[in-house]
Amino acid sequence: MRKSSVSYLLLAAMGLTGCGSDSSSSSQTTKESQQGSIVTTDVNDSFFTPEPMSIQVDLANQLSATIPDDQLFDVAVNFDLNNSGDIDEGDIQVRMKRIGTGWTNTTSNLYYIFVQGGGNTVVFDESPNFKSESGRITSLGVKSVGTIEQTDNAGKTALRFDLIKNPQRSLSGDLNGSDAVYSAFELALSQISASTPVNASVGLADQSTTPATSVSFDQVPDGETYFQGSNASIEDNLSDYTGVSGEADIEKVVVGFAD
Repeated sequence: MRKSSVSYLLLAAMGLTGCGSDSSSSSQTTKESQQGSIVTTDVNDSFFTPEPMSIQVDLANQLSATIPDDQLFDVAVNFDLNNSGDIDEGDIQVRMKRIGTGWTNTTSNLYYIFVQGGGNTVVFDESPNFKSESGRITSLGVKSVGTIEQTDNAGKTALRFDLIKNPQRSLSGDLNGSDAVYSAFELALSQISASTPVNASVGLADQSTTPATSVSFDQVPDGETYFQGSNASIEDNLSDYTGVSGEADIEKVVVGFAD
């Protein structure tokens, strides 16, 4: 049986609602203004101990070696920190995307999204830039988000994301309220645990059309519900994706935390 509904959140997970970490996709954000800031070197990295979090998404089919340049393959993992049953103020999304030949650049392909009041979102990626749009912050830099590993075996693909749950800031100073945004994001990240409700979606979108259209989409659990991490896995029904092809068909999702 195929899923028949796609919510606003799941469209956002495929980059169809104007939220993204850079301008590589025309369907993502259009920046009205952009400000830059210098990356600081004040923090001594030798005293920094990263706190790890891992996410693995097993796909029922093997990804093609090349994703067409006009298509976006996207993974979204949503942490419902306020237990509202939706991704809204105070919640965090982990996003991973692929265009073209692979996961070539961690800076643009792996990032956090933090949801603020009114549904406004801030991207935290490895870009050293401070970005704003319509008078609000849309992007802030961190020194490292994590790494991406793709394993292809027996006609299937496993995507593993080793994340840093306490990333260091790239920027110094309070730029248009950036200090408060950083602090709220860091607090939210620190609250993610094995008891946090989580769900995931995978999508392949055709960006040659306006608006972009879904080629393949799947989510786990079904029905926009959530499961709790607990260093365990949740399996998804096979062939329950929507769309014309099965690239997004999820087999299993695992969320793990350091002991």
